[in-house]
Amino acid sequence: MEPKPFLKKLNRRHPEATSELSHYGLTWNQWTKFTKITSNLDYGCNFKTKGKNICSKGGKFEVCCCGDCGYDIGYLSLIPNNEEAIKEISSLFHNKHGFWRKVKGCILPTKYRSNTCIAFRCNKAVTHRNSILPEFPSGTEFLKQMILYFLDASRSAQLSTTQKQTIIKRVNKMW
Repeated sequence: MEPKPFLKKLNRRHPEATSELSHYGLTWNQWTKFTKITSNLDYGCNFKTKGKNICSKGGKFEVCCCGDCGYDIGYLSLIPNNEEAIKEISSLFHNKHGFWRKVKGCILPTKYRSNTCIAFRCNKAVTHRNSILPEFPSGTEFLKQMILYFLDASRSAQLSTTQKQTIIKRVNKMW
């Protein structure tokens, strides 16, 4: 797909979408490093188990928490002001289904996903994590659990933009 139709659609919804800075005023390098860390987390999404979509509500592209992303551009609101990134993102975009693919879910690389997508996890995963964490894990597992708590707090708007930015920078240094 040529970038122009995709950018036209994106800019209609988010006029300032092409940006030198990413979410929370971080650089794209800082955001990319953080999203790489989050890709190691269990989001509780399992789009295909034994040939069935376990998250499916029965619609062609209507799937649990990410269901609305099957249409248009989902939660995408910022992209790097970089020709290579724009070409990559637009090549994955489908006019009818956005970045959503049945069975695979979102095909957008995590480094380009929105802050909403990075913080949104299936409710079953949140409930399950809270029920199995009576003691503190150590090392990397502890850091993963702390990031999950941060994402939950971020999603529920309990943190300011400055707090989110500070936490992400510290997580990047610790990882």
